[in-house]
Amino acid sequence: MTIILSYIKYWVNSFIRNLYWLYRLMNVKFDRNSNLSFPIIVEGRGKIAFGEYAQVQKGVNLGVGDNGSLVIGNECKLEKDALIRVGADKNFKIGHKFHLGHGVRLYVQDDWEFHNHTSIHSLCSISSREPGLAGKFIMHDNSHIGDNCIIDVSDDITIMENVAIGPNCTFYSHDHKYEDFSKAAWAGKTYTAKIFIGKNSWIGSNVTILPGVTIGSHVVVAAGSVVTKDLEDNSVYAGVPAKKMKTIE
Repeated sequence: MTIILSYIKYWVNSFIRNLYWLYRLMNVKFDRNSNLSFPIIVEGRGKIAFGEYAQVQKGVNLGVGDNGSLVIGNECKLEKDALIRVGADKNFKIGHKFHLGHGVRLYVQDDWEFHNHTSIHSLCSISSREPGLAGKFIMHDNSHIGDNCIIDVSDDITIMENVAIGPNCTFYSHDHKYEDFSKAAWAGKTYTAKIFIGKNSWIGSNVTILPGVTIGSHVVVAAGSVVTKDLEDNSVYAGVPAKKMKTIE
């Protein structure tokens, strides 16, 4: 009997939750040419608006806090089980032809902006990874992030136009002081620093970028490298730590 009651309770709660999501979805602005696959999860009381010809697949999860906004341009595609959460009083503006891969997690805790024709591929996780910290994330035209990347937005991150980031990369914009022997090395005082990637650059797979790094324009970073310092324009870098291999001429 307990199992039956639990099962009934589950279905009642599920029905109520789906009604709530439908109610919230009715407040989302869609063009009549949009292609929606249900269920679509919508939480929060902030503004959500899509441009023309949006494609939103089954299980997409959108949430915007009070006085926040999520505005996406024309011809976007949000794949199955992708999640976007925008905090209260924060704004996330996305340009035209945006592509969000399946299972991606975006937690927006400051104002973010993606320009036109940008993409984030499957199973990426992008958020501040340190409680109480948050940075801005700006991605310019025609820049793309590969599968399974982890990007820590504890401080500002800027990716300029025409940048390709390979799969399985990790960006850290925060770190910890480890000289205090009364604490674990990972529990020391937190510090943050911005990350900047210049235009026309190519970051290979499995690259790690540490806080405070500026990567110049037209830079190639070889797969598996760890970038600890600034990288010059028009250059190829490789290794742990990344070192200059040659100038691109």
